Amino acid sequence: MILAVSRFRVVNGLEQEVREAFLARPRLVDCVAGFLGMEVFTDAQDPALFYLVTRWTDAASYRTWHSSEAHHISHKGIPKGLKLDPAFTRIVVLDRIEAAAPNLELLAADTAPVLAVHLAASHHTHFLIADPDGVVLTCNPAVAEGLKRPLDEIVGQPLWNRLTEPDAALLRRRLAEPRDPQERLLLNFVDAGDSPYTLACRLDVQPGHFLLIGEPVLADEQRLHEEMLHLTNQLTVLSRENVRKSRAAEAARREAEQAHARIDRILESITDGFLALDCEWRLSYVNSEAARILAPLTCSTQELLGRSLWETAPALAGTPFEAECRAAMRESSPRSFDHRLAETGVWLSVSTYPAGDGLSIYLRDTTRQKQMEEQLRRQADELARIDRHKDQFLATLGHELRSPLGAMSNAVHLLVRRFGSNPSVLQTSELLRRQLRHAERLVSDLQDVTRIKEAKLRLDMGRHDLRTIVEQAVEASRPQVDNRRHQLEVTLPHAPLWVHGDAERLTQVATNLLNNAVKYTDPGGRLCVRVAREGDRALLAVKDTGTGIAPEMLPHVFDLFTQSEWALSRSEGGLGIGLALVRGLVELHGGSVAAYSAGAGCGSEFVVHLPVLEDE
Repeated sequence: MILAVSRFRVVNGLEQEVREAFLARPRLVDCVAGFLGMEVFTDAQDPALFYLVTRWTDAASYRTWHSSEAHHISHKGIPKGLKLDPAFTRIVVLDRIEAAAPNLELLAADTAPVLAVHLAASHHTHFLIADPDGVVLTCNPAVAEGLKRPLDEIVGQPLWNRLTEPDAALLRRRLAEPRDPQERLLLNFVDAGDSPYTLACRLDVQPGHFLLIGEPVLADEQRLHEEMLHLTNQLTVLSRENVRKSRAAEAARREAEQAHARIDRILESITDGFLALDCEWRLSYVNSEAARILAPLTCSTQELLGRSLWETAPALAGTPFEAECRAAMRESSPRSFDHRLAETGVWLSVSTYPAGDGLSIYLRDTTRQKQMEEQLRRQADELARIDRHKDQFLATLGHELRSPLGAMSNAVHLLVRRFGSNPSVLQTSELLRRQLRHAERLVSDLQDVTRIKEAKLRLDMGRHDLRTIVEQAVEASRPQVDNRRHQLEVTLPHAPLWVHGDAERLTQVATNLLNNAVKYTDPGGRLCVRVAREGDRALLAVKDTGTGIAPEMLPHVFDLFTQSEWALSRSEGGLGIGLALVRGLVELHGGSVAAYSAGAGCGSEFVVHLPVLEDE
């Protein structure tokens, strides 16, 4: 129930005429659905202020009346000299009551005292407050008239004594358990004279008290009213449930629409083409990239929806593309493959993902990637061809140089035999021998590198002590070490360290590493050769205090013909073959070699690891 409160002020002293005019108004309102009654009372502080309180079943009924023609006609009956205060009109919802005044929705603070006065003095709206034990604290004249007892016989007495036992039990349950605040109770009072007293009311529980507010039900209408109250309560519950479900459904619909919109934005933003097909191969979704690939002449993606994929892109029909897609749907398994569109020459990387009711296909244009791959393949073929020609040239060069070097060596030998007594001849011959030996080593290394690349190098494998191999390499390099006044430190283990390999080739590895350290260390430098065992590997390390290796050169130091700028400036820099030969020989023995350096001027260290043979 709601109350509509309006305020009027009398400006010409015609209070009685105004009251009579107001009381005649119900005849105009009786025909309006939802109207329950009307009362008029004056302000206790200002008799010239009149308050008109109309009772309605709900706010909609009041608003229907307020906007009707009958309402405007009723205003014609207001006496002259009465001024309506339209800004004061209030709609009061009597669903919850706090203390002596209700919790008034859409109600200004100045209306609460007016309504409290109305409830306290009303002879129609029944109003009762009791403590938690059911003792009546206060009630208005309407309750006293309904019970046919004076107020002093009701206030201070237990409410339970005034109710039938079932209704008293019902009220206790409602006070003790959660309840629907919109539920209306039908309470039957006893000891009400000859006429039964039934109150249709709402219950509001507050700290320290509870309140009942409502209207009586006549005896001959009670059964019908009970049924109406039951139906009303049921309709209220059903209406709220329907509203809740409707709101939930609407929220779910909006959320689904937002999710679909997000998915659409994502699929439109990706660089891949995406299309979704139903089980009949009809397009249910196509993003703009897929439309560009499959149907470049189509105006929009919407034109493609519902059409068959094979009709939209007839060039795909009967191709491996169709076969793969049909297999993916038939076997319910994802597939990935490449396909070239014959008409446009476009290469596609295709991924298919079966769904319960169709197929999703991702298309990526890989034409540029394929072109780059083809270009790289041609370049690799060309480099391989050049490399083969280079190997052939080096093999031929090494073979052709051996003959003149051999002839020159013989010529020097003959020269010494014939003119050996001449000091100038001896000095020149020694210089020639030294340079010829260097050239022969370069040619030999060059031929060995070529044989390794062509897998033609033969190894005489056997069981050898790595200590002996290193000692032979140190002895072979001793003249160069002494010539440059280097300090050489050799550290060998006490026990034999057996390896499986070609002794001559392993000595060549150690000699090349030691000669490399001698060559790139300034005179008076320090060289360290160390042999040790690390787990199941044998270690050979050659460390120097020489020029070091720049960081950008470290990854390439074992490449053929690779030398730093500093090495190229040295007369004994060589051709950059020795370290390449070291790596090739070590790998043929199942080992590995690595170079370490902190940078230019910081020295370097070369570390070889070889498999160890256990002692017999």
